[in-house]
Amino acid sequence: MSRKLVFVKGRRLGRLGSAYLRCDQLCAILARSGSFTGDDLVITVLPEAIHDSLLIVNKSYLMEHGAGGLDQLRRNGNVVAIDPVDLKLAPGTRIDADLLIASSRMQEAFFREHFADLPTFYVPHHADLRIPPGGEPPARFGMGYFGALYNAPFMEALAAAGLCDFHKADDPADTDWMARLPGYTCHYAARSWQSFDGFKPFTKGIIAARCGAIVLVDRNPEAVTALGTDYPFYIDDPSLAGIRTTVERARSGFGSTSWETARGAMRRLAASVSEDAVAAAILSLSRHAGR
Repeated sequence: MSRKLVFVKGRRLGRLGSAYLRCDQLCAILARSGSFTGDDLVITVLPEAIHDSLLIVNKSYLMEHGAGGLDQLRRNGNVVAIDPVDLKLAPGTRIDADLLIASSRMQEAFFREHFADLPTFYVPHHADLRIPPGGEPPARFGMGYFGALYNAPFMEALAAAGLCDFHKADDPADTDWMARLPGYTCHYAARSWQSFDGFKPFTKGIIAARCGAIVLVDRNPEAVTALGTDYPFYIDDPSLAGIRTTVERARSGFGSTSWETARGAMRRLAASVSEDAVAAAILSLSRHAGR
């Protein structure tokens, strides 16, 4: 059976950034890959009318209906894959789906361990396609933070010391911050973890990689998987003093062998989440679903 590929997002929450990136932009990536025709790719907020297709159900739809509220979609002859991104799914959660999509390596390992009866496919989380790929980097060290400001550890102290510029970047409709990205050779990717956080794709690292910058990041499992154990600019001491020490180490190492080692790791990260890599992952999933 030849199945259409249908991205499903929520009617109320379909404007979330995760819906834009993991529905609209994934659809655009697949269209550019040449592996699908226009008639084979659909985005909908009304999946109940879809039959005999492969449905990739976005986090926004899951937030409205729950992972256990998809049985009708399967009864319509569809193969249902869910893409929860960072939405928490506790072990034992009822999931009315045929396939699981992981957007991070730690989520992939979690799904394989706790939902072993459902096939899991890793589909890399890409950088927003509206961000222009990096050109020639600035000639001097400069560090910026791009994200939700409440997640930035020691923001006031680092800004007051002139060590980092902070840019709010958590509204999918606001793209002004993207124009500031080329001005930085280093991105501050430390994070204050919240109680509602699930498995988080390494999006700050992925954005920095698209821009040709390096990152300062804590040695969390997702970052280490992406960058390797020998990446030279991990924050091993998360205190303010430890972060300041790491910033100074990066500043003094600008252009050094360590800096080039870090840039090499970032180039490998960029390749692993490229449009080609993302399209190949979804094609693998679609072949499994009998498309």
